[in-house]
Amino acid sequence: MTGKARDAYFCALAARVTTAARIRCEGLPVKRLARQHTEILRLADKPHLSDRWDTIDPYCVWITYRLEVGATEPTWEAVVSGYRVLSNGVIDMDARSITLRSGTDEGATPDWLTGLIEQYTPASW
Repeated sequence: MTGKARDAYFCALAARVTTAARIRCEGLPVKRLARQHTEILRLADKPHLSDRWDTIDPYCVWITYRLEVGATEPTWEAVVSGYRVLSNGVIDMDARSITLRSGTDEGATPDWLTGLIEQYTPASW
C-alpha cells in the first residue's frame, strides 16, 4: 500500500470510528473535556524534514489542534508524512512520518510548518 493510499485509509477509518463513538454516547451524561480540530493538507515543494532517525520529502501534514476546557490557547500536533530520503540523497518510495508537538518541538519546527500551523489555527471554538 502506498503512503497516499494508507493516509486515505486511516482518514476513512477515523471518520467511521468517530461516528460509531458518537452513536454509542448519545443519551449518556457527558462532560466536555476538550475540543479538537484537525486540518489535513497536501504539501508540494517543501524542504526535506529530519528527525533523529529519518529524513523525509514531505507530501502531507495532519495538524491536530486541541483546546482543553479552561485553557486559553490550543496545543497542536503535526504529523508530516513523506517519502524517505536515503543517505545518498535519493528519494525512496518508502513512506515515513515525523511528529512534532507544541511545547516540546516548537524549536525544531521548520518555518514553513509554523506558518501553516498559525494559518490554520481555528479562529473560534
